[in-house]
Amino acid sequence: MVNIILGNKGGIGKSTISALIAEYQISQNKKILCVDLDPENVSFYSFNSLKVEAIQIKDTITNDIDKRKIDALMEFIFDNKDKEIIIDTGSTSYTPLTTYFIENDFFSILNEEEIEHRIISIIHGGGNTYDSINGMKRISEMFPNEKLLIVNNQLQASTIVQGKVFEETNAFLEIKDRITGIVNIPKKSDYITEDIVNMRQESLLFSDLKTSEFTMMQRRRLTIYRDEIWAEFEKAGL
Repeated sequence: MVNIILGNKGGIGKSTISALIAEYQISQNKKILCVDLDPENVSFYSFNSLKVEAIQIKDTITNDIDKRKIDALMEFIFDNKDKEIIIDTGSTSYTPLTTYFIENDFFSILNEEEIEHRIISIIHGGGNTYDSINGMKRISEMFPNEKLLIVNNQLQASTIVQGKVFEETNAFLEIKDRITGIVNIPKKSDYITEDIVNMRQESLLFSDLKTSEFTMMQRRRLTIYRDEIWAEFEKAGL
């Protein structure tokens, strides 16, 4: 299964969600491969325990996206059909990457090769909510034959637009039949959110907590949070 975390907005948690999915799949005894395609901010790559492969898709001379490097990604996928591949994409590479997908009929090739795949779109609470919902809608328009899995990231703020929760917005209702599942990441008390944010800033997985400097109570809270997220992943079919 190829999991493509896609979005045109930075700061919505793509790398964090990528790491969560990777660690969850490890907990399910799946063989995983992680890829960071963000040419500007390789934060997924910083999770050392995951041994993330960073593919630099930007030409360092012209500063443009090197389409040949994305060709190499396709070969990487074909050579690892038996694994769970988690691909974190960057907001700065979003336009050239989606253009490449369209020009090369990327998803049709995956279908022809019988490679299971899914697009994962993130809705983010707070000031990014409107843009991230529009980003989800835009993805659905660019790839009308693809199903989407949505991560509703409300850790730091609720995903409410003009008084409507995410699932009540027109953007959601228009593509509801194409959504395979929704992972809800709920808002937590400020001190719990702070623990979670600090954990991610240090690029720690839950499996790293035992050897970290987090206190016993912090580790306990984070373990409870992990179990909540794992339950959401299981429900969504990850």
